[in-house]
Amino acid sequence: MIKRVGADLRSTFEVAFGLGPARAPSCARGGVVNQASIVRSLPARVEAVFNSMARLYEGEEEGGQRGDHLREVAQMLVDVKAPYLVRYVFVRDLLRDSAQFSAVAPILEGRDYVLHWGGSHEHRMAQIIPRFDGRGFAFVDIGCGPGAYLVAIAPRYPFAVGYEKVRAVREIASRRLEREGLFHIELHGAFHAQAIPFEADVLITEVLEHMTFEMASELLGAVLRQRPRRVVVTVPNRAFNQHYGTAGEFRHADHDWEPDLAQFESFVLGATKRLPVKVQLCGLGDLAHGVPSSLLAQLEF
Repeated sequence: MIKRVGADLRSTFEVAFGLGPARAPSCARGGVVNQASIVRSLPARVEAVFNSMARLYEGEEEGGQRGDHLREVAQMLVDVKAPYLVRYVFVRDLLRDSAQFSAVAPILEGRDYVLHWGGSHEHRMAQIIPRFDGRGFAFVDIGCGPGAYLVAIAPRYPFAVGYEKVRAVREIASRRLEREGLFHIELHGAFHAQAIPFEADVLITEVLEHMTFEMASELLGAVLRQRPRRVVVTVPNRAFNQHYGTAGEFRHADHDWEPDLAQFESFVLGATKRLPVKVQLCGLGDLAHGVPSSLLAQLEF
């Protein structure tokens, strides 16, 4: 259990309640907003919630006692109308398993929020993995990182390929696949329109936002021109960034492009123009006031 308390948790409260500067939060990647600043005074009721939540990070309660404390703090968050950012951090860091999530998360949801267990990475995996059913000849992960999706999905396929441009990350993936006994997977460097296997199912997640719009269009076009069986693409939803405290800016400093739903739809339809592709667009991850945190497109030939 990673404990994030003190300045990190306080600055999350400050940003969420409008007392700190809006900035791209590391919370979307699994850490809490971390900013060196003077301690700002929170409203008294909010300060009480902060103190109770901080005690949960440090607390050693187990079983029913911890469950009661979680429900109590969740209701306190609702009572002070805590914004999404705090609710997200509470769920991600403090609800340790699905049973706790099922018992406590509904308190935090109400009519304005739909929450999922874990952090944004878990949200993506939960909605991406079922879309790869093993019916294709091969699984291709473009931008595979340290191999999380290869480990989860590749066993369903006779053959798999991962592309990762960063050598050190690719080596981590290689060691991970070896530990898992997955030897039917090839790892390569950056994807540059290389030939992909016939009837492949292709994943492109946490990739396109790290490119310019033009580069993202070229990459998706290079994949689609080979007419794989299925392609799943995800991107952050720019319209959701305000709920992370970013005031409409990019979610992370290393992002070069983030669309809203209309821009993403235009991007996908532009890439599939004149191709016999069935397009499905949907939201991905948590919802805040009806807006999904990320966007997903599933393209099928």
